[in-house]
Amino acid sequence: MSLDPNSVPYVLDLGTGSIRFDSSDKKKPSFLQPSLYGTPKRKLAMITAESKEKYIGLDARRNRGDLVLHHILDKGTIIHTDEAFELLDL
Repeated sequence: MSLDPNSVPYVLDLGTGSIRFDSSDKKKPSFLQPSLYGTPKRKLAMITAESKEKYIGLDARRNRGDLVLHHILDKGTIIHTDEAFELLDL
């Protein structure tokens, strides 16, 4: 297998605070999401037209006052794999 010298490598940074992804030639990543998920503190706290059982990434950060937040990663290890895959699907 030979590498194309003109190809640009991509970087996926799985951090405890956020997940970032883009090509290495960019200064700022185009995909940046908090590596969080949250579940409602109380069943009645989040009753809206868009209420969910689980909030991922930016949705979790926006609704943090009504959620119990959990980190998807801990010291570089994915500890909540289902939520990690949901976050990467955004």
